[in-house]
Amino acid sequence: MNLLSEQGIETRRPLIAASISDRELGLIDKTVLDSIDLIELRVDHFSKLSSEYISEVINKTKGFDKHLICTIRSTDEGGATHINDSERLRIFKEVAGLVDMIDIEAASEIFIDVLNIAKEKDKILIASIHNFDSTPSYRELEDTVLFNKSRGAHIVKIATMPQRREDIFSMTRLTVTYYRENIVTICMGQMGVITRVFFPFIGSLFTFASVGETKAPGQMDVRRLRELMNLFSGS
Repeated sequence: MNLLSEQGIETRRPLIAASISDRELGLIDKTVLDSIDLIELRVDHFSKLSSEYISEVINKTKGFDKHLICTIRSTDEGGATHINDSERLRIFKEVAGLVDMIDIEAASEIFIDVLNIAKEKDKILIASIHNFDSTPSYRELEDTVLFNKSRGAHIVKIATMPQRREDIFSMTRLTVTYYRENIVTICMGQMGVITRVFFPFIGSLFTFASVGETKAPGQMDVRRLRELMNLFSGS
């Protein structure tokens, strides 16, 4: 049983996390809900950052009955708005009890602080690594997974930008080799679009898709992604 199964998430189909902002809550209809399994709230895309407002958005989102990921992405790794680390830490502390998972960049100076918050609240911690320029060597990718698991991350998410097909081969090998370690793998950009479809079939815990505005290069609409997954799975 994988980590998400232990959390009561049905894993009979490849899983999709809808990456949304506060302004996209109104776009979540039955067709979206039928397509997704988790919701990632991208707080760095929110129009307001007060404690009351963020809690209000989270509580509204809980009404969709999907497991929630709280992400406050740094601008260094693709965040929409610069939010300093002390502010991000404040938000994580305040909302940790309301969500199921917390995502923090593995390279962040507040990684250990956020890890401790997740432990205190008994939440799943996702250690994220984004490379928007290239794909590291297989050895580097492997070391990244093992190092972050040793630090206490429940899930290691690695998103890279492939420059050649061999980069996709490396990420595919990583996914197949370390699927028991609870990893999320993504190749971004146009070349990597296909990996958003097939990596969840071969070992990535889930993948990300958009509802409205895309949050990362190559991200697909949730309904289109589910349609393709259903096509390949014969559903």
